[in-house]
Amino acid sequence: MTIIESILLGILQGVTEFLPVSSSGHLALAQNIFHIETNDSMLFDIMLHLGTLVAVFIVYHRDIWNMIKEAVFMAGDIFRNLYTFILNRIHKTSLKYRKIVHNSYRKFVVLILVSTVPTGIIGVLGKDLISDASQTLLIPGICLLITGVLLLMADLAKEGRKKPKDVTYRSGLLIGAAQGLATLPGLSRSGTTITACIPVSYTHLTLPTT
Repeated sequence: MTIIESILLGILQGVTEFLPVSSSGHLALAQNIFHIETNDSMLFDIMLHLGTLVAVFIVYHRDIWNMIKEAVFMAGDIFRNLYTFILNRIHKTSLKYRKIVHNSYRKFVVLILVSTVPTGIIGVLGKDLISDASQTLLIPGICLLITGVLLLMADLAKEGRKKPKDVTYRSGLLIGAAQGLATLPGLSRSGTTITACIPVSYTHLTLPTT
């Protein structure tokens, strides 16, 4: 792979990453169509996504910083509750425990941790499949079609109005599973997650008027 090819792939990654169209799918298509050899495709994709991660941290630095702070405070409250539990057991007292999740940022932190579990499991177990799927045009093409269907479903569904406090941890697991399946090239991670976040049913579908 030449420097020009890596730059072009980086541009393609930057253009498609923040759209629900699967950046990895487009990268796989470009690599197959133009016969671009990346030697270790998975490592190269990860490095491309690292640039995206930096951009996300820059744009959402305030929210991310607040989540990091709340995660630290949560850890402190957990240790305080553990200390309180020990005191209650030793001295037979009834000291009150601190509430761990009491604001939106803390709920987001826990939901992210919960959703990461199925994503990580699927990613580890299916790493060989994901790598092999990137070497062909068929799988990314099929997954791109599936992405289109998922986005159509999301577009027809009513807009969700749930607040962080209303989201259950079970929903977090389901969203994490959808995120894990979206590691396949062509299956948009953002598009799949968006669809998983919207409870789609026949009663929620709205048909376009003519």
